[in-house]
Amino acid sequence: CDYVSIGDMVSGLTSSRTGITYGLKEHHQKGWQIKIGRYPANTRKLVCIDEIQYIKPRDVRTLGKAMDEGFITIDRITEKSLESMTRLIALANPKEDSVMDELMFGCEGFRDLFDKAIIRRFDLALCLSHSDIKTNELNIENIEIKSEKIPPKMLRDLIFWIWTRPSKSIGIGKKTTQAILEEAIKLSEKFGFALDVPLVAPGDFANKLARLSTAYAALCVSTDEAFKKIIVKPEHVEFVAGLVGYIYSGEAFGLKEYS
Repeated sequence: CDYVSIGDMVSGLTSSRTGITYGLKEHHQKGWQIKIGRYPANTRKLVCIDEIQYIKPRDVRTLGKAMDEGFITIDRITEKSLESMTRLIALANPKEDSVMDELMFGCEGFRDLFDKAIIRRFDLALCLSHSDIKTNELNIENIEIKSEKIPPKMLRDLIFWIWTRPSKSIGIGKKTTQAILEEAIKLSEKFGFALDVPLVAPGDFANKLARLSTAYAALCVSTDEAFKKIIVKPEHVEFVAGLVGYIYSGEAFGLKEYS
């Protein structure tokens, strides 16, 4: 968010549901009014929620429903629907102030944090443990992130361009479709038996793989000559499938063994 100045950062530790989704406030003249939270306020943009484990379970379920349906329905004292086509990055620690290294399998942390329906809605997940960061990298001064290959403005412009592409501007041919289906089967056979951590649910993982492959193709600027259509190729699918397999098979995640 900071590097490209896109989206909104929210703390689950300090935000109530009013700060995340919505709230109701009674006005002595206008009656009940809706206070729009940060999630629907950033519709068609990006929200990153840090320490999401501190948000109440019912509020997380509200977020999950919004992720699934693209809007938040308010049917309490007043009725209203808020468009919530918001991209979500959720950061969390294990519950009860435990650490990842205490878990036999890192993926168990997701099981303890979210309902299965919520887990299933995440396109990609990542676990980090104490051993993933070297001791000499913990105590260093803050440095500005720089990239000679991709300056912030260039990446920001690319992201905004990607976000404005309609579905008809995404090209997925027969070979790419076949690659998606084949890789989805392989990954489902590896990770799909973790029923309480359904990140790779056989019933819909092909759709996740298609979305992730499209995102990667867009970052690679795989387009037509007019730069209007994103072209997803089999090599994009193979790369993403390899990345998913690498992450979920990792020692910190342990989804393969857990499955």
